[in-house]
Amino acid sequence: MEKQLVLFDLGTRNFGVEVSSVIRIGLIPETLKKPKSPRFIEGQFNHIGCTMPIVDLHRWFGINGQKRTEDSRVMVVNLNGIKVGMIVSAVTDVVYVDEKSIASPTKKMKNKNSEYVFGVTKINEQLVTLVDLCMVLTNEEKNQLKLFNCETQESI
Repeated sequence: MEKQLVLFDLGTRNFGVEVSSVIRIGLIPETLKKPKSPRFIEGQFNHIGCTMPIVDLHRWFGINGQKRTEDSRVMVVNLNGIKVGMIVSAVTDVVYVDEKSIASPTKKMKNKNSEYVFGVTKINEQLVTLVDLCMVLTNEEKNQLKLFNCETQESI
């Protein structure tokens, strides 16, 4: 059986997520800072008449000092009903991967990122860390995102 993945980069590291969690991929939009926003919310942006929060995944994965380039993108994702934009260095491909080629995370990965890393695989000789975006944010952070989320989710 195969999984369809969206591949993206954060700095020099390669990641993949299941395509079913990604709603759209696009250029990073203009964002507005909202007063008293939680630290992890970069701002909010308007997508088809719906204002939603945007976060920078570099911070979550401990990849600091990354400047935005013309390759930088925002992935609009669905985190268990919460729509959010996630900034990445680049979206590189959409691929099918045989589930048999997905290895369990190493002990080191399990200790450091046990919540959100569900596997690793090689694609074009590059190691790709597979993550579940729903697990990247804590429940408290997800609750805070709900306060910034569009009331009319169906418009997305």
